[in-house]
Amino acid sequence: MENGSQYDDKDLCQLIAAGDKDAFIQLFKKYSAPLSSFILGLTKSDNITDEALQEIFMRVWYNREKFADLDEPKAYIFRVTATVCYTSLKQILTENIIAYNVQHEFSYQNNQVEETARFYKLAADIQNAVKALTPPQKKVYQLSREQGLKVPEIAEELSLSPNNVRSILNDSVESIDDY
Repeated sequence: MENGSQYDDKDLCQLIAAGDKDAFIQLFKKYSAPLSSFILGLTKSDNITDEALQEIFMRVWYNREKFADLDEPKAYIFRVTATVCYTSLKQILTENIIAYNVQHEFSYQNNQVEETARFYKLAADIQNAVKALTPPQKKVYQLSREQGLKVPEIAEELSLSPNNVRSILNDSVESIDDY
């Protein structure tokens, strides 16, 4: 093909189907600007636009033997463009969903680790506070909180009045809170 000569799309397609690289370059020059505008409007990304444009014309060149039979080359090129854009956007969406899920999972795990650490620290603090109680307070507290006995049951087991057990238990809880 001579440089500078202009062919219509059907002629260009015939030449491209025969492997004419100059015809392909002319097709690229003719469609790259409108396709870039179209793709950029969809993707809002120069990088994706460049990659999509490259993919589109690679597909055109690799499938050039189909060009000999095309009645509407422009429609074919825009159909390839739509397919490439759809695939790119779908991939971006998938990557964003994966990134969001990873970030959410990481955040959840960090919160869970922090919560678990706080729980163990609180449990250790409570254990130390219980150790610091007087023996009667310690016994009443352990029967109530660790064994789950009710005030009347504790009173019966320790041979104390329920009011006395309540008083000792309240003192125990206050001491633990203060600790």
